[in-house]
Amino acid sequence: MSHVRSFQRPPRLQHFHLSSNLQSFNNKKPDADDALSIPYIPLTYESIEETYSSEESEKELDIRSTMNVVLPFLFPFFAFETYDEVAALWEFCVETLFTKSWVTVDGGAYQARIIAPAVNGVVVPAMAVLFATLTSTTISSLRDRQHTVHRSINLEAGELRALECVLEEFPTGNLKRSARNYLVQYTSRLISESSPRESLDHDFTNPRRNMDSELNGLISLLNRHVREQDQKQTTETIPPHILSEVYSSVTKLRDHRHNRITALQSYFPPLHYAVLGVLALSECIAFLMETNQEILVFLNAFQLRILWSMLTSTFVACFALFSDLNSPFSGSYSIATSADQLRTIRITLNASARQEERETEKNGKEHTTVKTQQIFTQQVKNITMSGTGTNGIEE
Repeated sequence: MSHVRSFQRPPRLQHFHLSSNLQSFNNKKPDADDALSIPYIPLTYESIEETYSSEESEKELDIRSTMNVVLPFLFPFFAFETYDEVAALWEFCVETLFTKSWVTVDGGAYQARIIAPAVNGVVVPAMAVLFATLTSTTISSLRDRQHTVHRSINLEAGELRALECVLEEFPTGNLKRSARNYLVQYTSRLISESSPRESLDHDFTNPRRNMDSELNGLISLLNRHVREQDQKQTTETIPPHILSEVYSSVTKLRDHRHNRITALQSYFPPLHYAVLGVLALSECIAFLMETNQEILVFLNAFQLRILWSMLTSTFVACFALFSDLNSPFSGSYSIATSADQLRTIRITLNASARQEERETEKNGKEHTTVKTQQIFTQQVKNITMSGTGTNGIEE
């Protein structure tokens, strides 16, 4: 749990915490600025997944996803029933803000006819065009971002499988074990980054740390091994073509990760949605202005309710779609299922590690048995030779 606590801290405090854990090795006083420049320290995948898995967060996501689906269907009925109250409120606001020196005797029909050309000819078309343009841009951008993230995850999964196969060609030992651990940890990090969450304000989207991953540790491990291999300081030899394939796969993984994180960080600011909300509200106000006639309300009350419901529910459906697309790993357009293949990769890596441990343990037992037999045989020979020498002396 100590790993989980350190990972859940704010990024700067987390780095300071990791830096303080290294002081027993270098006896250096921790410094807040130096803590940001320390090398990346991978965490266990249990810590990463436990950090991102929260029952409260999952419940909030489920509620939001349900509301995105249900609200566009329920809101038209709500708008239909509350149209009279909304129209009365609008008329009250107009009368309060604008002091008239006359009394309308036609129920506002003449006023509506006078202002209709300005509303329909200039204001409404301008707002409608701008709203349509921003809506189209928002939906296409969010959908393209989702497609980029989905494609990057699939490409990373393919490279991980290729790297897993190449890793099996490593000689059995600490190098292979460490490299496999890095892959398991990176796979777990990719799973956690592809899991539903309430927001993207997490450590992996921190601009200072977002590109850090276990791949950096794997590269450092291989570089150190190549240096030791050139200096003939290790007995674990890896063929050059295997090393070349590993470096190539890691480079591709890093490129795909950079594309994925960049896409996740490319989201619209709150101001963008505020502008869309203002435009939608303006369209609704324009409708209330044109229908603010007593005779029109008297003769076509049901039709006005239907039109008001259609108008408002359209805007509600648009914003529900924005909310759904804004979270790539939750909602109706979720791509969280793409992480299932990553769990299979991690299971395979862990199974390979356990199989290697069993083989190592089995070989160790066989080696111990052979060694014991050799010692026993040597002792028997010594006893036999000792007995033969004694008999010769007696003779």
